[in-house]
Amino acid sequence: MPSMPRAARQTQVPARAVRWLAAVFLLGGLGRVLAIVVAGRPHWFQLVLMAIELGLGAVYLWLADADERARG
Repeated sequence: MPSMPRAARQTQVPARAVRWLAAVFLLGGLGRVLAIVVAGRPHWFQLVLMAIELGLGAVYLWLADADERARG
């Protein structure tokens, strides 16, 4: 019987890459905030996306720091 492929990631993602991802999310969220200031209130779904981008950006930054503290 052939071996099954592994679904789980075997190597850890570097904290630097996680920080870049967090920066992209935060910039996207800040861009939406700027758009609200300039153009007014958008569709409700855009507000949901903004909250996700700002929230995930903060969480990813926290996780990258926590991972480095756990390793070091």
